[in-house]
Amino acid sequence: MKLIIDTNVLISGILKDKKPERVILFAAGNLAVDWIVSPEIMTEYKEVLGRDKFRLPADILKRWFDILDRSTSTIEPNPLIFPATRRMQNFLSVPLLQMPIISSQATETLTKPKNC
Repeated sequence: MKLIIDTNVLISGILKDKKPERVILFAAGNLAVDWIVSPEIMTEYKEVLGRDKFRLPADILKRWFDILDRSTSTIEPNPLIFPATRRMQNFLSVPLLQMPIISSQATETLTKPKNC
């Protein structure tokens, strides 16, 4: 299965160490999953992870950068034919044929208690 992981989900997984982290590590460690990124998405992942406001220690950043580098497949994006915000263009320009996108909304659904 091919998938794209939204930057918000990646950050949530790294900061909160719960279900979002399990989703990320599942994608990273499962040979049946092909985690797709474009060069722009990878740049966004690393720039956001490195922001001062997250205060991630250098060893944690290195660990996640290593995971990203070895666990993702980079493809060149297709140009968009419809307007989108600059941030979403990075994700929407990656070919989406039969490719789920793990977004913050999907993670909220996965982590929301069943009785809500």
